[in-house]
Amino acid sequence: MSEVCIEIATKNPSKVKAITEVFKIYFKNVSSKGTEVISGVPDQPINEDVFKGAKNRIEFLKKNLEEHNYDYLVSCEGGLINMYGGWYNVQIVTIENKQGEQTTGISQAYPISEEKIPQIVEKGLAKVLDTAFDGKGGMRVLTQNQRTREDFIKESTLMALSGLLNNKTW
Repeated sequence: MSEVCIEIATKNPSKVKAITEVFKIYFKNVSSKGTEVISGVPDQPINEDVFKGAKNRIEFLKKNLEEHNYDYLVSCEGGLINMYGGWYNVQIVTIENKQGEQTTGISQAYPISEEKIPQIVEKGLAKVLDTAFDGKGGMRVLTQNQRTREDFIKESTLMALSGLLNNKTW
């Protein structure tokens, strides 16, 4: 089986690893490369900007690749969603294949207290979590070691990839 090449719109090693692991569920031989790109949305995206940031990263990645010998482009954007009177943090992953077909997957959402929102908007969720939990991984602490940020990225990658690979049947 030939190698599946994925270009990932981040150089963050934990994000690249999480995304690559999910692709290895579907494909035996996977190579991945991370490239830093801009999202075109605020540092702490909210609502539609979370989705827009993921899609923008795909577009910036396509424009800035030196070679276009990829099978899939992948981007990840974390952010806040305000709905039904509550705030939630989610990870959004958008995947595009060589034919230009795109899908987006969403992780589980965890609730955030209304009182924390101004601080998160000002400083960013990662910094607020690092301060609150002494850099021990906010998701790990909040879920009693049951989930990490990487788990949320894997989940949203799995949802996006399964949607893309099964778009003809479902």
